[in-house]
Amino acid sequence: MVSIGKVSRLPISAAVLVSAILWFGQAAGQETIATASTAHATTLATAIDAYIYGYPLVLEEFTRQTMLKSGQLKNMNQFTSTCYLLGPNDKDVRRPNNDTLYSQAFLDLTSGPLILHVPDTTGIYYVMQIMDAWTNTFAAPGTRTTGSAAHDFAIVGPDWKGHLPRPIRVINSPTNMVWIIGRTQVKTNFPPEGTCSSPSYDDVHAILQQYTLTPLSQWPDSTPSPLFCDVASSLVTSPPTPPELVAQLTGVEFFQVLSGLMKDNPAAMQDRPALKRFKAIGFVPGAPFTPPADMTAQINAAPQDAVLLMSDQFKNMGDTVNEWGVTVSDIGTYGTNYLNRAAVALEAPGANLPADGFYPATQYDEQKIQLSGSKKYVIHFDPVPPVNANAFWSVTVYDKNGFFIANSPCRYAIHSTDQAIQGQPAVEILLQPDAPTDPGKMGFWLPIPGPPTDPEHPEEANFSLMLRMYWPDKTALQEKWVPPPVRVQE
Repeated sequence: MVSIGKVSRLPISAAVLVSAILWFGQAAGQETIATASTAHATTLATAIDAYIYGYPLVLEEFTRQTMLKSGQLKNMNQFTSTCYLLGPNDKDVRRPNNDTLYSQAFLDLTSGPLILHVPDTTGIYYVMQIMDAWTNTFAAPGTRTTGSAAHDFAIVGPDWKGHLPRPIRVINSPTNMVWIIGRTQVKTNFPPEGTCSSPSYDDVHAILQQYTLTPLSQWPDSTPSPLFCDVASSLVTSPPTPPELVAQLTGVEFFQVLSGLMKDNPAAMQDRPALKRFKAIGFVPGAPFTPPADMTAQINAAPQDAVLLMSDQFKNMGDTVNEWGVTVSDIGTYGTNYLNRAAVALEAPGANLPADGFYPATQYDEQKIQLSGSKKYVIHFDPVPPVNANAFWSVTVYDKNGFFIANSPCRYAIHSTDQAIQGQPAVEILLQPDAPTDPGKMGFWLPIPGPPTDPEHPEEANFSLMLRMYWPDKTALQEKWVPPPVRVQE
């Protein structure tokens, strides 16, 4: 596994590129060209590494801007919640869940701490994932860590000095920009035939109403803000997604944005070796980025190669068990594993800590063949995925772009709280475009895309799966329990 935090190592593709160019130049007897080409390749490799390093910070900022513009966030320093389970029209984040209501907030801690209040959730599962500007999860209050009782937490930025009243618990943030993703369980109780109407959200909405953020200077006297529900799904046209917005930047523009963001969101101490190396392309955090003219072409070429590396890394993270990618480390907190951090930011932004959410994923059947709507599949869970009491699991299907697939029963996931699944020790899930002919199997049907309509583009019918286990049992984290293979139906 490549770590761009190690100064002596280049990504494999960049190292091969350097060697190939050097060999070509020498073979042709063109030492000057070889030297120049090697310098250009080294510049490209450094720019690729720097892009991978900075991608999560830039993506998080573009995510913040997109959410504010689209209505997914009402204001800074205030929760906005999805008051319904997400569906095919929600495309701001790839691979969202269909299990919980999200309560999201972006914080600016430059003016002082914010007090996070969570109510007594009466046993309903929740987690408040709190990430720094680099997408590292540095705290996760919730059912697993702090229980279901009411609590107050002070989220404090890196530069604040002062005293906090007791009994507030302190959560120190390494950056002034903070992204909170709260997840509160919806006990779906969906009937076997599926439903295109909303389940009852009354108990969950009562909890969301009481998630509040208050400046320390106004606490505890301020009046809680009303519950804001996002309006993104009602937009006639969706704005470009955050990854698409980042992809529109040239390499030079990307590093200009990154440098500005690092003024208030400094690098960790452990990042110093990498930053020292990035000076070779003229990148200094907080300083204007104006690279030498002879480096501009390589810097502008870096994003495309970097994204390919990130995408490939995501596909190959962790172990492969029964063709499921199983990752129980380097998720949520990354240290100097910048490639993993960027890969998750690109493909699954806001991924939970494994202890809160264990997410095996696959796009292959047991024969290592890409999942496609041209076939029918089955997954036989025996036993069902192991989770702790008051927790739950689901299996979700996504199209080739990582979004939900519209279908007639409005079913985008199979949940352990669905009527057909509740209390079952073993479950057989049917993956097929059309409903099963046996009415008794309707509650176990998870719709997938139909067969490809254009023979020249069979990839249009590709899909992937994600198994989500909230607060998984230790047997899953220790890989003593593994997900079964996806098999083609006989």
